Amino acid sequence: MAQYDDAAKHLLLHNADTLLPFLQDAPNLKVLRRLDTEQPTLKTRHADSTWEVSIGEEESISHVEVQARNSREPMPFRVAGYHGFLIAEHQKPVYSTVIYLHAKAGRNDPGGYGYERHGKPCYLLTYRVVRLIELDGPSVLELQAPGLMPFTPLMRPPEGMSAERWLKACIDATSSLSVSREHRHDLLAVLGVFGQLGYTEELIMSSITEDMVNESLLFQRYAKGYAEKAIKPAVEEALAQGIEQGERNATIGTILSFLEARFQTTSVRSLRPLLETIDDVERLRQLAPAAASAESLEMFLEALSH
Repeated sequence: MAQYDDAAKHLLLHNADTLLPFLQDAPNLKVLRRLDTEQPTLKTRHADSTWEVSIGEEESISHVEVQARNSREPMPFRVAGYHGFLIAEHQKPVYSTVIYLHAKAGRNDPGGYGYERHGKPCYLLTYRVVRLIELDGPSVLELQAPGLMPFTPLMRPPEGMSAERWLKACIDATSSLSVSREHRHDLLAVLGVFGQLGYTEELIMSSITEDMVNESLLFQRYAKGYAEKAIKPAVEEALAQGIEQGERNATIGTILSFLEARFQTTSVRSLRPLLETIDDVERLRQLAPAAASAESLEMFLEALSH
């Protein structure tokens, strides 16, 4: 499940401004800042994405969980744990959304938890449950919201449209977004990762072009799982071209993006000057997987020093 978790965190980190207004059904929502999601409990846990936002005059906390399949721990209890911590820490209203990727996931999630005693309510928690298969895919495509596009292949397609045509429509719509080339191809990379939950590996790989591989180091990471597939030559060629083209700055940016998705942004940004002292692009490329999998900044710094 790690590939889905990492892809979701990467997506949320870079697209909160277009994703959160949709999830909270609040078009005027403004993202203020990303919050540190680590909870100092006996069993440390991380929320997928937690942001301080404003809707009109109200400032609140927006919390998003992305689930590939059903949670082993009942989701209402997980969300209750996050709410308790976030309310105590920030003393503001907390609004949660749980996104279920797989078509069969989340069917029994009640979207809340509560209990009473002697006929009087003692506790009540509600949160929004979003099962992608229940959303009308074409309507979401029309929004052209970057943060939503990687989810669209798992949404309900137009009646009578084949899975292959719907996947292509989602890829084409994402490819036409008015965002930077790097951003667009990162979105396509996440779309490819999520797509594994609804489409065959062969269909996804046939829709991923060499150009996308060349532009997205994020996709290159996940393409390792297809080492014996037809995508391998394209990845190897893309990496070679990346070295020849001197993609030093892009690689540094990717490393920092991976780290920012897992740790405090301020601490991560302080590493940029250190990374910029490395002239060897090959060395920087080797650090990207370490940044994506490091359990702490200390572990990444240890890899950096070797």
